[in-house]
Amino acid sequence: MLKKGDKYSVQFGSVQNFNYDQTPLADDSSSKFEISNKGKGLFELTAKNNYDHGKFDITASVMPKEIVTEDKTIEMPITISHNDKIIISKEASINLRPAPKLTYEESHPLVKYVCFGLDPNSNTIGWGIYLNYNKKNLNDLNLNAKFNGGQVIIPNSIAAYLVADDEIVDQNGYPLNVANYHYKNYNADLSKFIQDQVPSDKKL
Repeated sequence: MLKKGDKYSVQFGSVQNFNYDQTPLADDSSSKFEISNKGKGLFELTAKNNYDHGKFDITASVMPKEIVTEDKTIEMPITISHNDKIIISKEASINLRPAPKLTYEESHPLVKYVCFGLDPNSNTIGWGIYLNYNKKNLNDLNLNAKFNGGQVIIPNSIAAYLVADDEIVDQNGYPLNVANYHYKNYNADLSKFIQDQVPSDKKL
């Protein structure tokens, strides 16, 4: 029997070169567990109610930190503990395949949204909005963006960068996080202008 408040922890092998914080771990019925992403491949699940029996399918998404260039299979160590006692310790086989290389048109849309992932410490999600990849001449542009999940914006986190064409994407056509270029190309006037446009309720 699983009692309300019982805790499970799931530890993925942190020796693997993966980002475990990109997508929070979730079960097939979110009403059964409170799920906390502790970072570095550790997730904690707390039962919300008493359960006499049942099967719970739990899915965790992980993302390689480096570009996958060829098909390969790796072994991922996984440890599951119940109330601090290890009940399962095994390795799972994970098949990795490279994503198709993007065409120029695909990697240079008018507007592109990129999620940089969840920060489990601050409980914030980083977003990048890349505007006018294809360098069209734009007049009277009005950009509206909607984000789901009850997200609210942090106005002073908005930062605008003017990025050179060769810095927009990497050699495989994937968008770069321009926040890494904070030491150059930052446009203070444009950043302040956009911050001032945030609605008073800060909803997205």
